[in-house]
Amino acid sequence: GLTEELGRAPSAALRDGDPVDVIEAEAAEIGADLVIMTTHARGGLERAWLGSVADGLVRRGGIPLLLVRPVDRAAPPDGGSLLAGPILVPLDESELSEGVLEPAAALARIGSGRMVLLHVVPPSLEVAGHVFRVDEARLEEASARAESYLEGVAGRLRREGLEVAVRVVAHEAPAAAILEAAAAEGAGVVAMSTHGRSGLGRLVLGSVADKVIRSARLPVLVMRPEA
Repeated sequence: GLTEELGRAPSAALRDGDPVDVIEAEAAEIGADLVIMTTHARGGLERAWLGSVADGLVRRGGIPLLLVRPVDRAAPPDGGSLLAGPILVPLDESELSEGVLEPAAALARIGSGRMVLLHVVPPSLEVAGHVFRVDEARLEEASARAESYLEGVAGRLRREGLEVAVRVVAHEAPAAAILEAAAAEGAGVVAMSTHGRSGLGRLVLGSVADKVIRSARLPVLVMRPEA
């Protein structure tokens, strides 16, 4: 199980109270670096996408949350450990997206020691007559800028002893691109930062993180960095 992969013996505790408050308090008491939960990853308002407990923990922020669907335990990458593959980290050149790098790197050190940093560049369109087509020049410029940014981040992680690859892909749908990259890289975990906002305007995580969580067959590490 994951407890063996993370190198710690399991322990048990029984607490009364609101699940979000209890889990947060217990995590603080034991100095937890990570909270692991299974999720059905259902869509729709019935479960508010993640369910109230996971949603509440994400919105509180600060503690990384590893969401594991039950199918993941039965079918880890290549039939081996869930942490045998690299940790895929989508970044968008923002400090928010980089907030998940520390816990993602910690998981990588426990497992394969490998990370893949991903940037998704949306194709820019130009009008040629009455036809829209991809502006190749702008796409190439954006891709080069993204690769330079990723290499800068990767350099810091490599100096910490990790094996880090960078990938820049052009795709009109970021969530689909992330899932495709995870499959292509044989990733064990996808790690993402989120605003973790609640309410109908954002419905918990925002469209990209939500779509990844609901569609991925592998664990997703999600974190709302503290201000």
